[in-house]
Amino acid sequence: MADDLRREWLASADGLRVRFKRAMGLGLTVEPRQNWILEEFERWIEKYRVPLQLFREGGFGTIDEFCYLLRGTESKMASDLKFVLRFVFGIHSPEEQFTDSDYYPFIQKLFDPKKLSALRSDVVVMSFNYDPYLEWLLQRGLSIRAGALAGGVRGAPLDPRVEAAVLSGLGHGTEGVKAIREGDSFCLLKLHGSAAWPLPARNVTQYSLTPHVSFDQFFTGDLEKRLRALTAQFGESEVPIVFPWEIMADNGTMLAKNEFILRDPVYSDQVEGFRAGGRAATDPDTHEIFQAIWGRAREEVQVADRISFVGLSMHEYLMPGFKYLFSGRGGKIVLGGTDRNFDGGEPAPPRSVYARIVQMRDGTCPSMGWNAPDFRQDFAEFIQKDV
Repeated sequence: MADDLRREWLASADGLRVRFKRAMGLGLTVEPRQNWILEEFERWIEKYRVPLQLFREGGFGTIDEFCYLLRGTESKMASDLKFVLRFVFGIHSPEEQFTDSDYYPFIQKLFDPKKLSALRSDVVVMSFNYDPYLEWLLQRGLSIRAGALAGGVRGAPLDPRVEAAVLSGLGHGTEGVKAIREGDSFCLLKLHGSAAWPLPARNVTQYSLTPHVSFDQFFTGDLEKRLRALTAQFGESEVPIVFPWEIMADNGTMLAKNEFILRDPVYSDQVEGFRAGGRAATDPDTHEIFQAIWGRAREEVQVADRISFVGLSMHEYLMPGFKYLFSGRGGKIVLGGTDRNFDGGEPAPPRSVYARIVQMRDGTCPSMGWNAPDFRQDFAEFIQKDV
């Protein structure tokens, strides 16, 4: 969706309205019973009209460029656009094209072929994508397979540590973060966060703020339920998206808690406190969660024997994060992934992913080597031949 985000979804409030109406199945003439849908949207979009206008008229290539410009300022527009990103990912329903998606064969490859109810122990997925679709599919697949083993037709509850590893530690509180820090099997690590929280609030009666937008709302087939969650007018909790410079300093060190963009305070509510969205006051805050995600990612990168870069532009904003992950890494790896611009020749074209990987390696871990790189043309070929 990257190009569509820039050219259509985030082009303006008017452009977003057109895509919204299309996604909701609304025609040029809206029936009276559907008026509330547009009214809800218009109230919500008004808060984001200015940043969308500036994004368009400033001629930015990506939302990252726009938000990077505003770093360190008092402007809330970068944070505001995270709500727009959540809305876009939530309204766009990938389930409609699920069987045609590369995720379908990818997920099949991630399950242990000898024990089809468990994920492989030799693979770790690290994602820079804010879209939570992959982890939701994995969570659902695990639950359905567990239910089938138990003789049912519905999903079964999962071991919290197994589920937390799939959900990047963004659920199950302290136990979830512990599963990321101490686990040695499959995990999915959302290095820059997610457009939605995986799990709903545990107790919605003890807090007054709107709950987090969670997977049960984000991926529901009930469009009205989804819309009400995505366009909530009051008490919106923060979207757990962290842009590259909001998590990592230029020298490749993680920002301290007092510098972290997601404050995640504890609110008092009579006897028990709570965090925004209904998480318990005793749950790890977002800074601790992201520390666990990046710490585990570094550990895995340091010992991996194969590292594949798939679908990455390798733009400069990611380089401090790569410095954190790869610094000090030595030895040899098998290098793979996807790169349409690299044909195996040397020197690699400057715009190729391979050229950027070499640049990153030379600046962070010059003692790490590899044999001839083996890239694929696209994700489908990578899944077929390399996963």
